[in-house]
Parts: sequence; C-alpha cells; structure tokens
Amino acid sequence: MPPPQKKLKTTHPTADQDQNRGGFKAPAIPLPRLSTLRAAFERERKRVKLSTLPLDVLGEISNHLHPRDLLNLTLTCKRVAQFLLNPHQEYIWRNARLRTPGMPELPSFMNERAFARLLYSRRCNHCGEDNALNVRWTWFARYCSECLPKA
Repeated sequence: MPPPQKKLKTTHPTADQDQNRGGFKAPAIPLPRLSTLRAAFERERKRVKLSTLPLDVLGEISNHLHPRDLLNLTLTCKRVAQFLLNPHQEYIWRNARLRTPGMPELPSFMNERAFARLLYSRRCNHCGEDNALNVRWTWFARYCSECLPKA
C-alpha cells in the first residue's frame, strides 16, 4: 500500500492568525501572468553579466568605486574576485582608499584589501559570523559580542 499523500496547504499564516487555534483561511495569492514572467526572463537574458566583461573594462569601472563597493564586488563571482584580489590590482584598492575622505591611514603591516575588509566587513575574525560590530584597533581585528571576551 503506498504511503498517504500530503495535504495541500490552503492557507497562508498572517500576523493576526494564531497557529495553535486554527485561524481563518487567507485569500489565495494570485500568480503573475505568463506574459509578465516571459518579459522578466527576457530582461534577464538581455542583461550584461559582470563576469563576461573584459578585464580592462572591469578595471576601469573598479577605479571609480568606494572601497566598500570593491569589497562587495569581490563577493559577486569567482572571476571578479580573482581579478580584484590579485596582488597586481593593489593600485585599485589604494586609489579607492585615497579618494575616500576621512579614511584612516593604512598601517604599514596591512595590505589595502585587508584594511578595507577590517573597515567595511561585518565578519568576525574568530567565528566568521556576520554580526561583528566591535573593532579592536590595538589588534586590528573585528569580533562579535560572543567572541570578544574570548579574544
């Protein structure tokens, strides 16, 4: 005998609805029309992908970005990250730092990318969580509230 089939979900929980007491039926969410979906897929197909840009064009674009934007750009795809994290592209990071007003001076023992990561990333140096708000300038490290007492 085959196992019983699951029941289809007919309601969507809302803020007013108490899950423990049953609640009421929510109105059905209408699906987008097929023409809308086709148009969205067509727009996506026509978009220029960042990873397909020539490296010289990517370098020119990168020369005009803020260090935080460069850091976020390294997270987009592997090809862009390899380009921006290459030691030969250190000048892009240096120019971005020099163009940014109010930036602290680069310590002699850090490279530009590590300094930008320290300033703009929210990742904890100890556990890797994305909630590290405490920068220890004496150690040049960023820690979350749980790892700070351990450090």
